[in-house]
Amino acid sequence: MKGVNIEKTIETLQLLLLSLPECCFFNVISIGHKKFHSFFEKSQKCSPINIEEAIKKAQKITAKGGTHIYEALEWVFKYSLSDMPTSIILFSDFETSYIMRIIKLIKNQEKINDLRIFSIGINIAVSHHFIDSIVQAGKGYAEYVSNSEQMNRKAVIMLRNSLNPPIADYKITWTDESNEESQSSNTKFQQAPLKIPELYVGVRFIVYCILAKGVKSCEKIILKSESKGPLHILDPIPLKGSKIHTLAAKKLIQEIEHGNHYPKHANNKEYIREQIVHLAKSYNLSSKYTRNFFGGLYESAAKLGDQIENAITFDNDKHYDHEKAEALIIVEESAIPKKCKEIVSHKNEDGSIELDDTICNDLDAPKEETITTFQNNIKNRKLKKQIGEEIITTIQFPSGDFFIKSAASTPDASTLSTPSQNWVIDIKRSLFMSWGAVKDGTKAIVAKQESDIDQDDRQLWSHEDGWLINKQTNLCLEVESVKEEIYLSVHHKRNPNQANNQRWILTPEGRIALKNNPKFVIEVLSKGTPVNDGSHLILVNTRSRNFKNGLNSKFVIIHKKKHFDGVIRIELVCAKDLKNIDSSTKGKCYVRVFDEDKEIIARTNFIDNNLNPIWNEVHYLPVKKIGDKFLLDVMNYNMKDESLGNCHFEVTRDLIKESTQNDIIICEKLSVEGQIHYKAKFFSLEPIPQPTPDFLKNLKEKPFNLSTFYLIVTLQKPNGSFPSSDKLANLFGYESPVKLLDLYKSHCYEDHILVINQTVWTTSMIMWFLQYILKEYRSEWFCVYKRATQYIRKEIHCNLETEKTLLSIGEKVVNEIFDININVR
Repeated sequence: MKGVNIEKTIETLQLLLLSLPECCFFNVISIGHKKFHSFFEKSQKCSPINIEEAIKKAQKITAKGGTHIYEALEWVFKYSLSDMPTSIILFSDFETSYIMRIIKLIKNQEKINDLRIFSIGINIAVSHHFIDSIVQAGKGYAEYVSNSEQMNRKAVIMLRNSLNPPIADYKITWTDESNEESQSSNTKFQQAPLKIPELYVGVRFIVYCILAKGVKSCEKIILKSESKGPLHILDPIPLKGSKIHTLAAKKLIQEIEHGNHYPKHANNKEYIREQIVHLAKSYNLSSKYTRNFFGGLYESAAKLGDQIENAITFDNDKHYDHEKAEALIIVEESAIPKKCKEIVSHKNEDGSIELDDTICNDLDAPKEETITTFQNNIKNRKLKKQIGEEIITTIQFPSGDFFIKSAASTPDASTLSTPSQNWVIDIKRSLFMSWGAVKDGTKAIVAKQESDIDQDDRQLWSHEDGWLINKQTNLCLEVESVKEEIYLSVHHKRNPNQANNQRWILTPEGRIALKNNPKFVIEVLSKGTPVNDGSHLILVNTRSRNFKNGLNSKFVIIHKKKHFDGVIRIELVCAKDLKNIDSSTKGKCYVRVFDEDKEIIARTNFIDNNLNPIWNEVHYLPVKKIGDKFLLDVMNYNMKDESLGNCHFEVTRDLIKESTQNDIIICEKLSVEGQIHYKAKFFSLEPIPQPTPDFLKNLKEKPFNLSTFYLIVTLQKPNGSFPSSDKLANLFGYESPVKLLDLYKSHCYEDHILVINQTVWTTSMIMWFLQYILKEYRSEWFCVYKRATQYIRKEIHCNLETEKTLLSIGEKVVNEIFDININVR
């Protein structure tokens, strides 16, 4: 989810949590792009404590662009309570290519009769096909809300419906004959949908019936149903109004195409084909087996699906057939008329089709083959010629924020190089406006890239459904009219039906073109002179004789400053010629290191009576990005600590570059007098293996090493503690810290330890982890261990007996987890 969507969802989620009755169990899952995260390891009973904890976690949810729904549902089905019905409410503003795979997962559940899935689709761009298919398989229903619409009321009604048994087992009397009997060869009527969905309070449903010629309906249609609760419906409905044969036939074709209408013949493709063709021809409707303007494409796609299905053989016992199955599902979905119509709907006014990666992925075919398929299946010669000439190949803009650099800039060696020669798209600044005030119509220009460290948000852009949006102003790049040499400017986001001049595509050649008229592209206006600071952007026609096809009309996308999660190994060697501020003694000199939050994250030992102290101490500093700064402050320890001078240490490109094999040796002047000598080297973080049942076995094959210690460095807080977290739990083979803390409690038999801050427990376990698992790297982790010890002693007020007890428990936990039977201290 993005922006407003995630905020609305969090607000509604908190409301639903507060609306849960005490008799139910609940859990919440946040779905990300690469994984999903559950609030609890298993469903929790609805209690004030659990609700409060869930609300706190809900408030921390961020937009993750989640599409990992199959794995999330699989986890839910696996760990749902077997003795209770399960209801799922899915909030979604995305679509997925694996709809059939998800539907099969839902339908194959053992407790399908006690399972219901509901969904709220957010944003006008959400996939209705995806959501409707999911809730239909899950016997629930869907609601949709726009960006400006509140969803609290719909969500609360949906929650109420999910907690109460639905009205099901319908029987509708259309004629004197039951619907089941009508499926014989002498069919008198056909009902769509054949199986009427569950009925919920406040949710409308429509059922169609097509009567055979000469068959009369009853004067009153009887709807009869029962529910698991104390409810019985017998509702006569008098017939009135006109007949709607076409809508009924269309719904019936959809039912047959999805295999829902003839369950006994679901695998008989020829029979299904005959029924669809008969209905489509009778009511002049398109389907995957009948032609309309692009009918050949439908038929070709259907045949392609059959050929691939016949060509692929599956062995359910072999894991690698999983990819084959996914490929087949994509082909099956590509063959349906709706998918083909979606592709054709991208056709522009002049007949062109923008062949972007999404379309080709949906068709599961290379762009060249797709172009040929379109040409072969279009009968109109004029349109065929236009499409052959106008199909534009595009590439995706990156996600997140980025710079748009003119290709006429001086090229940089790499993304880590200094950006001083980059000309990037910016917004013209006015001397008469405040820094943040930018009006609609302000011109877009190119300007010198300020920096990729202290970034200017006016130079950062993002791409969302065609719009190029400026980060600072939230205005969109647009051209006032589609004419040559019209200046580009920025404007508030327009409605989709009025935004043709605001939506852009990117070509592999680096051109930024109007999505609705791709022959017009952006160019830097230079009039024969080199591009310079303040050059305007104009619109040019690539078909014009005046088009020069030069670097001015090409651009390079530069990602926003990259984050480099890792650690700096800093060895504080010595200081020289420090100022003597006390004539009676030279004091005790030491160094403390501050991060950008002014927290002390490292401190050396004291060197007594020496103005040229030598420490030779190794410390580790967690870093996130180029430009992170630390303050090295040399102090004189006496009754009142006094600074002998300080200097700044900054994470630079040279330090980050992978080519740096050795420590960078630095000699820096201090602000007061003298200098400090230190060495620095960057180490990137490596992911630790995810917890599995074979945790110890895998650990023997690939033991923890220094890269594990680097991760531990990032988990330590400035006060020396190691708070519980998923990453910390992963080190001990758990997905979350709950079971790890439970294990600690199981070894604790003293009440005064149980009431101590649990961060003390996890800190003690990390200390034993270092001693046992990473013992060979003691020279590297000694200072980290020392800070952890100082934290524990401060928390327990230097009570040696308490310290001994809680450390003993931490040792037992580590011994049990890692199966350590000998004392190696």
